[in-house]
Amino acid sequence: MKKNITGKKSDASLKAEMIATIKALPPEKQGASGAVSNITLMRTLKWDSKNNDQLYWRIRNQLIDEGVLIKGRGMGGSVYLKTHEKDDIEELPQKERTGKQKNADMAERDLYEPIAGELRNVWVQEQGFYAAEVEITAEQGQRDTGGKWSRPDISVVAIRNYLHIPGKFLDVITFEVKILNTANVTSVYEALAHRRAATISYLWLFCPDCGETKGSGLQTMVPDVIKDEAEKHGIGIIVAKSAGDFATWETIVEPERIAPNPQKLDEFIRYQISEISKKAIISNIK
Repeated sequence: MKKNITGKKSDASLKAEMIATIKALPPEKQGASGAVSNITLMRTLKWDSKNNDQLYWRIRNQLIDEGVLIKGRGMGGSVYLKTHEKDDIEELPQKERTGKQKNADMAERDLYEPIAGELRNVWVQEQGFYAAEVEITAEQGQRDTGGKWSRPDISVVAIRNYLHIPGKFLDVITFEVKILNTANVTSVYEALAHRRAATISYLWLFCPDCGETKGSGLQTMVPDVIKDEAEKHGIGIIVAKSAGDFATWETIVEPERIAPNPQKLDEFIRYQISEISKKAIISNIK
């Protein structure tokens, strides 16, 4: 078992000690969100000596990498346990769900699997990605996903090469799924909330009443206020007559690719994506 400068304690024991110390701190030593300053935690653990300060950072960073702790703000920085989640993006106000809205939610959930299948089998090839992991991220039970921000309904983590630019480029692409006749401007804002940790975000709209509408005619089915707001914020819009038939999908607003903080990208993959997909991503990115 690995030893360290505190004596016989293993890293596992030291991590457990740090977690227990955070939980035991009185409220006056914690911020409103449960954050504890690095200095306070270091002193409480008595790891603030010249020899032990590096130990503190090593154990703290291991817990951050493992997703147990989240980095916070404040003078000297801070950390908090995931049970005290917070987020830089305010949550959209939660409205009481009417019967119609609940039915729409159920109908949207039925779309996830066929959409994910078409993304996996057709869309990622059409987009030119050489490797991609597609996951339904809307419903993950009680699994902690690292923050209060709305979970994307479907997420794609993909890797692309360019002929004249060296290296590999990773994209995190999120999809907010809605039925067109229940969508509004708020739907755009939900997709926008995902962009704190995504390079590309889409609003995917199901149009079962489009009938024989062809080609650019699908654009006329989406209210201008939704299209205008999406274009303003760089959110893509896909309209489809059939979730399971890519031939009926049309991109009516092209998304803007952004470069979010790499730490946010890493946190998104860490908390939202399954272990199997994470291993595949790591394997393909190396």
